[in-house]
Amino acid sequence: VLSTETIDGSVLSELVVEKSEDQEKAAKLLAVLMHTLKGSPCTVQGEEAGVELFYRDLLELRRNHKALASGEMQISNKKLFDIMTYKRFDEAGNTYYVECNISANENVIAPERPEGAELLLSNYEDTSKMLRPYEANVYKVK
Repeated sequence: VLSTETIDGSVLSELVVEKSEDQEKAAKLLAVLMHTLKGSPCTVQGEEAGVELFYRDLLELRRNHKALASGEMQISNKKLFDIMTYKRFDEAGNTYYVECNISANENVIAPERPEGAELLLSNYEDTSKMLRPYEANVYKVK
């Protein structure tokens, strides 16, 4: 069971991960949410090596793209059909798009991504028009 807070401070419905192969993906999904939503991220000691490396990448992403840490937020949807999408942006015109499948459902159709968006981080090796279980992607919008 994994959980985090949502945009409005309420608890995101707990993710109950039934398949062991999905546990790392779900942990990385929650890490993306914690590091790209408003507020200060927290990390948990004792994570698996793959998750720890992912946290390091997320911290570097926040450090190099300030809008992800302190920019304004525009929510595309809070949880529509198990998909959470939002944009973070700053006064300099930098915009980032985050999409997350917060379910174990496979092949969930992703909402329309901004045209020309550059993938900065994903908890999967590749991306497609479909979001896989617990998939989280962060894009820089051009």
